[in-house]
Amino acid sequence: MNLLHVCSITNNKTSGISNVVPEHFINQSKFAKVALLNCNNTQIERLKSEKNVFYYNEINKNINNLPEPFNCPDLVIFHGIYIPQYITIYKSILRKNIPYIIIPHGSLTKDAQNIKKLKKQFGNFLGFSKFIRNSKSIQYLSNSEMEMSNKFNHNNFVIGNGIFMPSIQKKEFSKECIKLVYVGRYAVYHKGLDILLDGCKKAYESMIMNKIEVNLFGAGNEGEDYIREMVNKRNLEKVVKVHGPVFDNQKIAEIIKNDIFIQTSRLEGQPLGIMEAMALGMPVIVSEGTTFGSIVQSNECGLVCSTPDEVSTILNELKKESKHFFKFGKNSRKYIENNLTWNIIASKSVKKYKELIKDAR
Repeated sequence: MNLLHVCSITNNKTSGISNVVPEHFINQSKFAKVALLNCNNTQIERLKSEKNVFYYNEINKNINNLPEPFNCPDLVIFHGIYIPQYITIYKSILRKNIPYIIIPHGSLTKDAQNIKKLKKQFGNFLGFSKFIRNSKSIQYLSNSEMEMSNKFNHNNFVIGNGIFMPSIQKKEFSKECIKLVYVGRYAVYHKGLDILLDGCKKAYESMIMNKIEVNLFGAGNEGEDYIREMVNKRNLEKVVKVHGPVFDNQKIAEIIKNDIFIQTSRLEGQPLGIMEAMALGMPVIVSEGTTFGSIVQSNECGLVCSTPDEVSTILNELKKESKHFFKFGKNSRKYIENNLTWNIIASKSVKKYKELIKDAR
């Protein structure tokens, strides 16, 4: 079986899609012959030592120039939707009767479609609707993402991203205070940072009384200065601290020194930050928009809140809930280990792709 992943990624460590696509490619290569074509043309550091990595300009913008067997693969996997080069590529593979699937990474949810709505409607009219419609199937990263993308009635299935299990894990929690942490992009609407800060504003007195603080780490989109301004306008300087981005080992260190990971996104495909925190054995507070709400509830990994009032309620009760932190964290790590390691995800993906290829013949 020959697979071709098509993407548009960079070395931006704050980008979820740029982080996970190389791992899909590398880990699926253990089970099948796999290549990756990057339409962005940025040389990806994570892939420098890997074989079968190609760039759009290097093949003169024509997948027929890929080496065999990847110029005529059994299945093509597109990551994301609104990439102009995808239209040219999918038309080319249709002429060869090569099936393809799309992993939208959250791009088809109702909220995502409303971001730059007119631009996306125009793009859909020009060809992206046909690109979606002609795909063999859509691979969603979670059941929640699939449900939030119900406008696009189509064949679909759910297989998420994976994660590597870290050797360290959270074992002790603060006794004198409660520290919450968010690590991710400073994208206010997407990540629901206004929801979090408005909830903190409502629970401000309780946070002061119970020594609850929130540490935000991030970059990109609106930027660190904008987030700090949001905090200042709400007079939250005493309880919310704004920091720059952290990566790799520093990221792990900052997450684990806190007591609970919080993310109140309006929309996600499958947020890597939450998965990383859970793998470390951190309890989590998540919104339904993260797609982890039902997982967290049914597996007792933490708490769920999606509005400022719900955030406020949880913060007001957090000191009482702290007795459950160790249990929440233990369950978080167990869920990731049993369901979302890269080896599990890669094996499951390749098995599903074989079924799709067989069905297409």
